[in-house]
Amino acid sequence: MSETLGNYNRPSSAIITIYANYNQRGQLVTVPSSGRITRLGCWLRGGQDEGQAPIAVDWPFRFVVWSAAGTVLAQSALQAAPGTDKYAEQVTFSDMLRLEADLTSPLTVAADQQILVGVAGATGGADITYFLPVGPSGSHKYKSVSSWPGSMSGASTYGHYIGAYAFLEPAVVRVRRGGEWVEAEAVYVRRSGAWVPAESVQVRRSGEWTDPE
Repeated sequence: MSETLGNYNRPSSAIITIYANYNQRGQLVTVPSSGRITRLGCWLRGGQDEGQAPIAVDWPFRFVVWSAAGTVLAQSALQAAPGTDKYAEQVTFSDMLRLEADLTSPLTVAADQQILVGVAGATGGADITYFLPVGPSGSHKYKSVSSWPGSMSGASTYGHYIGAYAFLEPAVVRVRRGGEWVEAEAVYVRRSGAWVPAESVQVRRSGEWTDPE
C-alpha cells in the first residue's frame, strides 16, 4: 500500500510562467518510514512558442528525486507536458494537469531522510515555457542547468510550494504466525527496559544489512 509524500492536491494561489531557463524545480519532503519511492507526480502545463501568436508546445521533462544536498538519486523516463495555445495571462488553474510517471528504478529510502522531488526539463529561452501552480506559503528549490537532470546544489529558494509529490511503498516486515508468514502490524525493540516501536528495520542478505522489500 503506497502513501503519498509532498503536495498531492493542486496548489491554487498563483500560476507562475517559467521561460524554461530555471528548468529544475524541487519540493523538499521528509520520508516518514523506510521503503521505496516508485513514482512521482506534479501539477504543471506545457507552454508556448512566443515568437508570434501562442502555439501549443509540449515541454519535454523528467521527474527527478534529488538528495537534500542536490545529488540526482533517481529519475523517470522522458515525459512531455502537453502544451497550451493560450497567452500566459489567459492560463487558469483549470488548465493545469496532474502528470505522473514511474521512476526507471525504485529508490530505496530511509526513515527521516530528506529528499527533493520535482521536475527537470528542456531549456529554450522564450521559445519554450511551462506553467506551475504554486501555493500561498512554504517554498521550493529551483535552478538552471544546461544538461538535465543535473545537480540542485546551490539552488535558489522560491517562496511558494509546488504541487510535486512522491509515492512511497513502506518496507514490509513479515513474521511467522500459525505456520504462515504474515505482515507484521508493528515491530518493537527493547530499550531502557521498555518495548518501544522500532524507528527502522533491516534484514541481513548476502552479508549486508538492507531494507526489507
